[in-house]
Amino acid sequence: MGRLQSDIRAVAERMNLTPGWLNGSIQSYLDVLPPDYQTRLKTLPIRGRLHIALLHRQDIIVMKLFAGRPRDLKDVAALQPTVTELEFVRRELPRLTLLDPERAARIQSFLEQAGDDDR
Repeated sequence: MGRLQSDIRAVAERMNLTPGWLNGSIQSYLDVLPPDYQTRLKTLPIRGRLHIALLHRQDIIVMKLFAGRPRDLKDVAALQPTVTELEFVRRELPRLTLLDPERAARIQSFLEQAGDDDR
């Protein structure tokens, strides 16, 4: 991503995008994404030579909960996950536990609290 910064800024200026339009932090969490995430990617219409694929909401929720930073948790709250999306996260817990048991336990606590809130 570092080598692309000047190109990223040029695209932002040319297409009137905000400076942070391209988030490279996903690279740190690729192993957190469910193995089948690519089947849920949404591709936007091509703009020139720019091809954009968006993650599905449920995959973003998994990544945000795994990251667990205050801003990620605020993002999850703003997304207002559905019961179905939270169940998706719950099904991912065994795999996430293998990656990082402490973070998976934190997600489990979040899901338990979210379940309490639904009652």
